[in-house]
Amino acid sequence: MKNKNGQIEDSVTTDESMKLTISCKKNVFDIEHLEFQYLENVPVLQDINLTIDHRPTAIIGQNGAGKTTLVKLLKGLLKPVGGSIYYGGSDMAEKTVAMLAGEIGYVFQNLDDQIFKYHVIVE
Repeated sequence: MKNKNGQIEDSVTTDESMKLTISCKKNVFDIEHLEFQYLENVPVLQDINLTIDHRPTAIIGQNGAGKTTLVKLLKGLLKPVGGSIYYGGSDMAEKTVAMLAGEIGYVFQNLDDQIFKYHVIVE
């Protein structure tokens, strides 16, 4: 179902006492020519072009492939050295980590790594 702003809305119900409404835009992330390096002249990610829409997305790959680095870039915890990341049409370079914290989350691979609760929906 779309709301008056054209955003897609959906509801997830875990039990009668807890209801969560998720509001998201199509093509949530647009990544253009993304580059990142931890050390000078040692690229980790090079020329990444990717669009991630509102559907659940898994980022998979071998150890050291850059999965965690990419997620940290999407959450704003790291800043790219080149290229752009757009979230909902806005350039993420203009947003702080605090601004993004309430909008962007991810599920840890190991449940023991959850910070506060054992269920992501409760966090």
